[in-house]
Amino acid sequence: MRDGSVRTLTGLPQFTPGVSGVTRTTLGELQREGRIVTDTLTGQPRINVGQQNLNIVIPDPENNSYKSFHVYDSLAFSDLPEINTETQAEDFYAVNDRQYIDARIASVTRGTLNINIGRPEKIAGSDTNRWSMAARQSQLFTTAQRGHLNWNSNNRVTFTAVEAPPANNQLTLSRDSVVRYTGTFSVNTRDGEVTTFTVASLAELRNYNDWLINQLLNDNITQEEYGNAFNKAFSLNEGRVVYRTGAGNRRDEVRLPAGDRIVLSANGRDASVKISAGRTLEVINASTAMQASNGATAIIDGKLAVTATGIAESRALALLSGSTGINNGTLNAGFLNNASGTGVDRSTLGYIGKAVAVKNGSRFTNNGVINLAPGDAPEG
Repeated sequence: MRDGSVRTLTGLPQFTPGVSGVTRTTLGELQREGRIVTDTLTGQPRINVGQQNLNIVIPDPENNSYKSFHVYDSLAFSDLPEINTETQAEDFYAVNDRQYIDARIASVTRGTLNINIGRPEKIAGSDTNRWSMAARQSQLFTTAQRGHLNWNSNNRVTFTAVEAPPANNQLTLSRDSVVRYTGTFSVNTRDGEVTTFTVASLAELRNYNDWLINQLLNDNITQEEYGNAFNKAFSLNEGRVVYRTGAGNRRDEVRLPAGDRIVLSANGRDASVKISAGRTLEVINASTAMQASNGATAIIDGKLAVTATGIAESRALALLSGSTGINNGTLNAGFLNNASGTGVDRSTLGYIGKAVAVKNGSRFTNNGVINLAPGDAPEG
């Protein structure tokens, strides 16, 4: 739209959702398909010995006092769940042109576009007003060069193409506490004895630890010698399964970086985007839900609510390179409201990197309300 007019975009959101390219598989399936590169985890024993925090106090008659020792509690030793062929792991698959790349729904220069998608009387999350898109490297609604965009409807937009396999197309499933028992070894005690042990199981480790505690209490080893002798029996390591994903075709869209996933974007000094009073835009898994750059303006008169699944950092509002942002309404970051429009829909609690990012000479004015539920940061 470039003719300086004022227009309205209406209708139901009938976008083809596409596919995410992300799925779950099992280690057994990876084995059958020959996709495992290295495996130091499957079927390996894993144990938990707890902390060295069992405090044993015994009398010290020579000093008319007590001696205190910190040891491992044999009764707390336990096996951890085994990683086996039924264990699930993340996987990718080829999407075969079923994702959006560099998608645009509307682009406005020298004019005004009013967005009124869905039914005006319905809430953002209703069937008639929400949609999902497997979009990468996309800014759905953009304005520039005296372009203005007003969000006049209640909508929920969910991005589903938020991950890409590593460049080498390999993923890693890792778990700690994989145990390697020493087997046969010997221990020297202060009475001059050399005792040989074989530790090749959790039960034998318990018996060995009980023996060490008895030596410690009888002043036959020191506290430091107890720790050193205990660690002789085993070592704990990280186990890994490195495997190739199912997206082997380098040209498939799922292999592309997720990039920008922005709903509203204004670029340039006389461009603006606005969420109108009484209207709600909810966004899930955006890189940035609403953005103004290079002197543009972003205004929230209604409600902007943004959350993410924890896969990647997400921003609700970004102001870049001398831009201006004004919140006269409500900005919810890290959650969406209940269907009533109030409270917290706990099923939507997620991760948000920043509620508002203000960079490079930009300015933000908050005349409204900002609610933040930061959540847990994504792994990696």
